[in-house]
Amino acid sequence: MRYLLLLLLVISAAASAEGYIATYTVQSGGLKVGTITRDLSIQGNHYQLIVNTESSLPFIKLGGKESSEGKWEQGIPSPKRYSYSYLHKNEIKEKKLIFSPDHLSVENNGVILATPSHIQDKLSYQLLLSHQFSPSKAHYHYSIADGHKLRSYDFNRVGAEIIHTSLGNFKTIILEYDSAKHHIILWIAPKLNNMILKASFETSGKIVVNATLHSYKKKNTI
Repeated sequence: MRYLLLLLLVISAAASAEGYIATYTVQSGGLKVGTITRDLSIQGNHYQLIVNTESSLPFIKLGGKESSEGKWEQGIPSPKRYSYSYLHKNEIKEKKLIFSPDHLSVENNGVILATPSHIQDKLSYQLLLSHQFSPSKAHYHYSIADGHKLRSYDFNRVGAEIIHTSLGNFKTIILEYDSAKHHIILWIAPKLNNMILKASFETSGKIVVNATLHSYKKKNTI
């Protein structure tokens, strides 16, 4: 069930000056398949975001932990380190990225990749999206370091919808990312500190996985 692991990479949350712990219920084909937990800590000008995913089905071998940490200045993340560990064929695999101080390169297992100065990782761009989000903004573009490659994530505003959750009903703005392989839809709630209440991930027109916010709790700055 690798789609749940992919989905945790696109679930976004609030980029406020406060930390939080948020959980999402993940479903596929109407069946609950897992839970995603996001834990954001901020101390001075430093942030750390940790994302864990767990399967709720005993016959699905699934697990993953993703983290990003770096500078935090006026709500804008500047990543220093990124890591992603996951279970593959009963073996734990891990990917690590180290960003140069000038943010013009990133190291991945000894390989140096030149990058634009505004480069983000797969988690930090989500924090930046929440910081930059505006209900009237139509387009968001991010350059992402993904292993030995650079990728472009382009989200477009495509509509609005009221989403019903265990936390209440919220009006959301819908953002969409569409490529040859991936189709991602995000429902962002401006009145809940730009949290993403729901996300949908589809790959190659096959399996669709949805995640909906189940709980959200602010925590004190550490």
